[in-house]
Amino acid sequence: MAIDGGTHFISDIVGGKGGGFRYGNLWPAALTGNAFPATFYVGDALGSFNSWMRLFSGILFALGITWFSFPYLQRSFEHE
Repeated sequence: MAIDGGTHFISDIVGGKGGGFRYGNLWPAALTGNAFPATFYVGDALGSFNSWMRLFSGILFALGITWFSFPYLQRSFEHE
């Protein structure tokens, strides 16, 4: 979450809202050889690269928090 949010923050500071390096996403277009529609690579709309990465990083964050906190919660429930 910190990497995703941090890179969007830096992108907005450097290039302004809607103009930074995370808005155009030229690197995934080059990596995939423009296999997807142009709307996939640009912006934050649902179904775009940025929305998929936000979903993926959010799921990873949720799994990490669960993995981290579950042992503490389990111990606290066992003692009561």
